[in-house]
Amino acid sequence: MHLVGVGEIAARFSMSKPAISKHLQILENAGLVTSTREGQFIRYALVRESLTNTLNAYVQEVCPVSRPLKRESQKIAGETAARTGKAKA
Repeated sequence: MHLVGVGEIAARFSMSKPAISKHLQILENAGLVTSTREGQFIRYALVRESLTNTLNAYVQEVCPVSRPLKRESQKIAGETAARTGKAKA
């Protein structure tokens, strides 16, 4: 896990440290980043699994081909479950 401080993040953007901190709090509340206190500093890290799942869900909603692919995937999963006797209730 790679931890970075607000100052390191703010240096890459034209935003103040308090503005970056506010955005990081929102991302932490959404479960997309975690924070660790190191003395007087707070260091942040991505929650990669959560970010991947969130982005994947978003792309599936906005991508024009995602709905047919999602239906096809669900159909295949259902057929596989039926063959193996693990159909969902």
